[in-house]
Amino acid sequence: MKNKYLDLNKYTIKLIYNNRLTYPLIFILSLIIPWVIILQKGEMFKLSPFVYYLILVVVGILNLNLIILNIIKREYKIEHIFLTLIIPVGLCYLTYIVPNFVPDEASHSYRAYIVSEGHFITRRNADKTARMMVPRKLLESLHSYRKYNTLVDGIKEKTNYNDKVAVNLDGTGAATYSFIPYFTPSIAFGIGRVLNINIMLTYYMARIFAFVTSIVLIFYAIKLLPFGKVLMLVYAFNPVFIQQAASLSADNLINALSMLIIAMTLYKIASKKDFTKKEYIITLILVFMLATIKYVYFPISFLLLLLIKKGNKKNNLKILSIIAVAILTSVAVYLFASRMYNTEFSHMVKHQVDSSGQVKWIITHPIDYAGVLGNTLVEKADFYFFTMFGRNLGPYKITVSEIIPILFYGLLIISPFLEKNKFELNRKQRLMFFLVFLMIYVLVETGLYVCWTSVGANIIEGISGRYFIPIFVLIPMLFIRKKNELTYNHRLLFLCLALISISYVSLDKILIYFNY
Repeated sequence: MKNKYLDLNKYTIKLIYNNRLTYPLIFILSLIIPWVIILQKGEMFKLSPFVYYLILVVVGILNLNLIILNIIKREYKIEHIFLTLIIPVGLCYLTYIVPNFVPDEASHSYRAYIVSEGHFITRRNADKTARMMVPRKLLESLHSYRKYNTLVDGIKEKTNYNDKVAVNLDGTGAATYSFIPYFTPSIAFGIGRVLNINIMLTYYMARIFAFVTSIVLIFYAIKLLPFGKVLMLVYAFNPVFIQQAASLSADNLINALSMLIIAMTLYKIASKKDFTKKEYIITLILVFMLATIKYVYFPISFLLLLLIKKGNKKNNLKILSIIAVAILTSVAVYLFASRMYNTEFSHMVKHQVDSSGQVKWIITHPIDYAGVLGNTLVEKADFYFFTMFGRNLGPYKITVSEIIPILFYGLLIISPFLEKNKFELNRKQRLMFFLVFLMIYVLVETGLYVCWTSVGANIIEGISGRYFIPIFVLIPMLFIRKKNELTYNHRLLFLCLALISISYVSLDKILIYFNY
């Protein structure tokens, strides 16, 4: 069967696969389908039902053939299965979700735009509030286009990039973030400005640049992993994970960097070899980038302590220097942001949030604060679960059936058992993985307790489950063993079909939300 299929595609293999055009063509075909749907629903053009469905079917069959061919020719390697499938799925998320409907995406898009103008550090006003000037059309568009018909109308309009307005950030928002997560999308904004492309088309182009960056990093994370490749494949198909990867949110790069640092650590644990110069520099850069974007995730670098070797001073100094860079960078970024900008939000004034008073309360009431953490987990557990695994997409208004996140979580639970592993974590390594998860969890909770919750409150507010996506994968990794593989025929095929089905249901809800 396989040989017959390859024989039927011998000319495709010769013209496309052998010339390394498979991924670019899958990307292009995967982009055509959702845009034809969006433009048709937005009445950009009117096609007869026959022509409309003919285009979708023909393009869909061509793309499906390339997808199947690529997976076979890549010998079913997990990293290539991921890349081949995430391209069409991710581009659908990217296209179907209207700009500014991924949480906090608007403020991140403003930051990406000013980075495109060379403002790597956000300017500030006399009162130390952040100052970001963006095209008026960008600001208006992100608050005007709520459905496909209005979005399509906006795409027809011209954009005057010289007509700028100040953004009311209500505090700093993304203004204090490093320029790093916005670097690739800023290139798209720069191209749009130079060529005077409509701002919404430029916005989508910026999303594409950010998406490509994210999936390339995840591809290499899966490739590096000595075990847990199937787990990482499943984890990356979390609807919320894909939603963030296909957006301009800084979460895009945070999630990808975290996965790559974890993969690099596991790769070095399994190899039992010292860091090469190249590996050292790459890991140092990854840790530095993550710490500059969101400092609460810096403890992920502590996983590298597992690579410390007795009597190997040179290797140990490399590891300790990477961890030192993570800590010092996080502290420097925090001090810079807090002293450079006025970070007070209207929410803080309304709810009488006193950050310094909250810190003092935590220090003087450590046992009570431990109780607050426990109360919050009990009270918010279901909210964290559903906002982490896709019950509430977009701005938490696109509601998917509870079955979908539960089904996805079920796949995540069984994924460690779906591959034969040559390696596993020992007891000390599992303990370190759990402690790093716990440390970052407490830091995230504490960060929102300090800046979003009134002093001494019993429940921590302002946290979404997506904040834990960079670290939650550490938990199922604890259960990976050498000899606990579930053996049944075509398990990988059924797993991929299940992931695609979950994506289809979520995308259908997104289409319905923005179409009516």
